[in-house]
Amino acid sequence: AWVVMDWHMPGMDGIEAIQRMREQEEAAARHPAPMILCTASSESDPELLERWRELDAILMKPITLRSLQKALDESASHRYAGLPRPQRALPETSPIEI
Repeated sequence: AWVVMDWHMPGMDGIEAIQRMREQEEAAARHPAPMILCTASSESDPELLERWRELDAILMKPITLRSLQKALDESASHRYAGLPRPQRALPETSPIEI
């Protein structure tokens, strides 16, 4: 299972929510879940780069099935390096609503 979180949300941003989830995982001695952050911000945004350590992947908007697959593959490769995974390419599509 993956956690896919939007960066800019009302009340608490996605990175703060991810940090809290990481704290809860650590306190409960649970294996950390792969976490992907969705954003329309630039990948070179200084705040995003500073907080990259908590993330497994970044998913840039607009989101397509191909970009979602790439983010899932990237996060899985960080978490499960060395384990075989099925490779299935998705066709390029229009952005999807999330």
